[in-house]
Amino acid sequence: MKKRYLLVLSIAALTGCITPTNIAGTPLDTYVQNNGVPQSSYDLQNGNKLYFFKTLCSNGDYKEYNVETTPDNIIVKETVTRNCSYSSYQNSAYPIFTYTDYLKQKYDRLNDEYDRVSRQKVTVSENWLKSQKAKGVTDPDTIALKQEYDRLVERGKELQAEMESTKRRIE
Repeated sequence: MKKRYLLVLSIAALTGCITPTNIAGTPLDTYVQNNGVPQSSYDLQNGNKLYFFKTLCSNGDYKEYNVETTPDNIIVKETVTRNCSYSSYQNSAYPIFTYTDYLKQKYDRLNDEYDRVSRQKVTVSENWLKSQKAKGVTDPDTIALKQEYDRLVERGKELQAEMESTKRRIE
């Protein structure tokens, strides 16, 4: 009986039906590097933050989940709020994930990061202009804000170029 239970559990884990993930205690940066950029975030009353993620399933549907972090960006837990529907798994032990699906998901991640960079660019630009008026053009804080703005502009251009390249490959 125990052997049969272990066999079923092993097969389920190997086919992807069970994916134990204990990410508690790991830095959010590591998680983002492995899973992509979050779609959005929400500040909790206890000081923690929720980051919302979305990944493409093999049937075109999306899996949605969130990751709660401490103020120091250490992960507390991951919660799946919407899983891939059963139809994406019913014909195969593994979900079918084509190269086009990968490219579409990559494009979505790039687009989300571009939106985030654009919002940051607006905030930094406003602070840069305020600093120019209050402290002057040659103040180190003003110069640092200008450099940050320039860096965000360059990152935006890189993301746009990569999005265009990805879009051409999808078509």
